[in-house]
Amino acid sequence: MSYLWPLTVLLAIFAFLNTHPIRPHDFWWHMAVGREIWTTRRIPTVDTFSFTAPGTPYPSYAAFWLPDVLLYLIYSLGGPALVVFIHALVVAAAYGLTLALAWRISGSPRIAAAATLFAAALGINDWNVRPQAATFFLAPLFLWAIYEIRRGKEGWDGEEVNACAGRSLRSRGWLAVFPLGMALWVNCHGSFPLGLLIVGLWLADEVWRGWRGGAGGRRSARPHPPATPTRPSLPTTARR
Repeated sequence: MSYLWPLTVLLAIFAFLNTHPIRPHDFWWHMAVGREIWTTRRIPTVDTFSFTAPGTPYPSYAAFWLPDVLLYLIYSLGGPALVVFIHALVVAAAYGLTLALAWRISGSPRIAAAATLFAAALGINDWNVRPQAATFFLAPLFLWAIYEIRRGKEGWDGEEVNACAGRSLRSRGWLAVFPLGMALWVNCHGSFPLGLLIVGLWLADEVWRGWRGGAGGRRSARPHPPATPTRPSLPTTARR
């Protein structure tokens, strides 16, 4: 029965995303940008859509060109319904990865479900169909990679040497997540500095752990003062 908690949270997120219409903020503008990039095969550098400032340099196109093209292609295939469905899958998968990571760390499905529900409450205002949704999956993916790398580095108590070496080798493969993820992030949304922040905080923590462990090792390596020798006690014989 404990599995119902995380399942309910994920299904609620997925249902909410599928039953809410597209908010008419800048969705159609992003669609038009994606159409222009797809048809011209180039990323525009100046504003071509506004009435008051046409021709003004607009370098921000390069920050979200990839999801704009994907939005346009998905819309061309299945219209708004397919756009909303794919968007719901991406966002729900991001929270699913968050839930799985919280579950592995805490060992409790209820705690993981509560943490995911809290994260959903913080991010619900950004669930609209926009380029930023493409980056929802990257932040928990970075956190998962950090978790796997640390687990491979620390190993398990009592694990055999060969098994521990194999786990460490597999954990190094997770390092590829960061350059590949950043290459995707910088082409999807201007929030890519968050990825650098996550990696920077992790590296800073690794340095701190290494320094603290080294300092502790140096302290433990100090020679102890020699013990004072004690004279052995001689056996005594009872007097007759």
